[in-house]
Amino acid sequence: MGKYVPITEDTVKLKKQYFDLINQGLRASKKSLRDLFRRVDEDGGREITTDELFTMFKNMKLDITRHQSDQIFSTMDFDNSGTISEPEL
Repeated sequence: MGKYVPITEDTVKLKKQYFDLINQGLRASKKSLRDLFRRVDEDGGREITTDELFTMFKNMKLDITRHQSDQIFSTMDFDNSGTISEPEL
């Protein structure tokens, strides 16, 4: 099971802000969310870990703390498995 991180209204707003930026980047590069998922999934495990999501944010040069990344992760890990599957993303 994943580590539960409380989800606040600010977290949801932050998630929307960052994923709007990600979607803009995907449209500009003509890449799909599936392409992004495969790129972020560094170990090829078909699931994204908290470390992989944080690395993605940092590689995109987004100003985000580890705690914020973990909060966003919690909003996406619907089954509380500790990873994000492609359908959850």
